[in-house]
Amino acid sequence: MTDNKQRLASNLPYWSKDDPATQLKTPRLSNEIYAASSSSYVLVCVEIMLICRDPRRLVHVFLPWRQRKPCVGWWYFGGRVQRGEMENEAAQRVLEREAGLKLPLPRFVYVRDHRLICGDREEIPQDAGADYLSHQFVVDIDPEKELGTVREHLDGLEFDRERGILMACNRGDLIRAHAHHSIISLYDAVFS
Repeated sequence: MTDNKQRLASNLPYWSKDDPATQLKTPRLSNEIYAASSSSYVLVCVEIMLICRDPRRLVHVFLPWRQRKPCVGWWYFGGRVQRGEMENEAAQRVLEREAGLKLPLPRFVYVRDHRLICGDREEIPQDAGADYLSHQFVVDIDPEKELGTVREHLDGLEFDRERGILMACNRGDLIRAHAHHSIISLYDAVFS
């Protein structure tokens, strides 16, 4: 588990527990209870953008095509933070589940928080909308070594495997691909 000195060095939000030995259990909710609770509260999530900062490479951003609401289109890897889970641990778990990459925590670089309010969602009731607070991370990958794993393990329930991965060279590529404004904004925060 990350201590707060590491959190400050990595710019993660401050985190504390009254008793470090406390382990929270996450109960499985029925669809009805989950729908009611997610319509009543802000859902805390993580979003992960795969990047390549190597100046010798032309491609700098790798995004999957999300096929489920909300945010159908080129989007982040992402998912909910579980109760008692630290943000970077959630990002690590989600990226392994959705892209098959098991990476050490130091590779997950926290950039900022992103708030998304949307009018529809995949879960029932679909028209209830949702309010998400996402902790956004970037992970610098080696495309030659790690992109094949992502393509091979892309979660077919969340993402369109036939469309594969958008490989954007610059901001203009993201705009031409009709990427969501939050992706372009995160690109600007990382590469500007």
